[in-house]
Amino acid sequence: MTDFTRLKSALLEHLKGRATDIQIRRGNELHCRITRGDAPALAGFLRRDFNAELTLMVANDRRADRGVFEVHHLFAQDREDWFLHATKDVPPERLAITSLATFYYPASRFEREIYDLFGIRAVRHPDKRPLVRHAFWPEDYFPLRKDAAPRDDFKDDGEDPTDPAKAPEPGRNTGFDDKFMHKYWHYIDKPFSRDGSAVRSPPAINAQERIALFRKTIASDAPDELKAFALVWLLHLVGDVHQPLHATSRFTEAKGDSGGNDVKLSCSGCPSELHRFWDDVLGTDDRVSASMSAARLLPPVDPTEAAIKDEAAWIDESFRIAQESVYKDPPIGNGTGPFELTTGYKNNAKRVALARAALAAARLANMLNNELK
Repeated sequence: MTDFTRLKSALLEHLKGRATDIQIRRGNELHCRITRGDAPALAGFLRRDFNAELTLMVANDRRADRGVFEVHHLFAQDREDWFLHATKDVPPERLAITSLATFYYPASRFEREIYDLFGIRAVRHPDKRPLVRHAFWPEDYFPLRKDAAPRDDFKDDGEDPTDPAKAPEPGRNTGFDDKFMHKYWHYIDKPFSRDGSAVRSPPAINAQERIALFRKTIASDAPDELKAFALVWLLHLVGDVHQPLHATSRFTEAKGDSGGNDVKLSCSGCPSELHRFWDDVLGTDDRVSASMSAARLLPPVDPTEAAIKDEAAWIDESFRIAQESVYKDPPIGNGTGPFELTTGYKNNAKRVALARAALAAARLANMLNNELK
């Protein structure tokens, strides 16, 4: 367990008793609550005295149970392998925090995203441009607030980009004026079969083609609005294609299984479809604290693998893993089931998913650092 004696004393000294609820969790994490306006002082002495840097800022809507929004700051000391997680309350009647953008460059983007999604303004932020905000959202619409009404202006254009009746513009790249849902952008159904069935090649418009297109967009001199649209999709799609069932469709008796969506499960505690099991294998808790804790459990990534830039190679990896681990027989035989998953299968699925999530995160970070212009 990390010795936090010195850090605790520094918190009490520099924040003059305003750091409260100080707790050690998981051995190397110090958690505390701070008051609004204390983040700059906290960031200053953590860098100066402890060589700890800000690695993440996120917000959460806790009005239903606590009557406030929360903003979370995660600082890391890499050499000594410890973290400080500081949480501050933001009352709904005064949705503002003090910006750290001129102190920490990463805070600039974190704070812009927090405003776009929650409406919490970073005071004295030097860049007021939206980061992930859709141009057609009303000014008072912030989608991650718990009371945000579902949007009803999007159009479901189906799962088949080759059907012009449902998907009239499958390859569109015009930015936030595009109201189609484009579900078929989330995957590429690379086919295989184990029973000799005829297979069908995936449509030309797919996740691989979209990632390549959006990467070109963020690296270009395109307008910021179009780059923002591409960025939102890339943040999602890079993770998608590292999930093995977003990269394949198994054909049995000449029929594809839609990336495992048509394969049924019957085991206790399992979702009803194989695809959903793999989507949810790392958990479904949408709390910010749960996501941050899950991220810290990701395994280390081989730098050589993280440096692979080609999205086609990422998808080939997922395609191979799908055949080796997802459709492993037993328990997943031919056909659509239902199948009962074994404990060994579930444990291996979690190991695979953790490794793929870590690799997706590293590759996404490399891509944005090297290509976002």
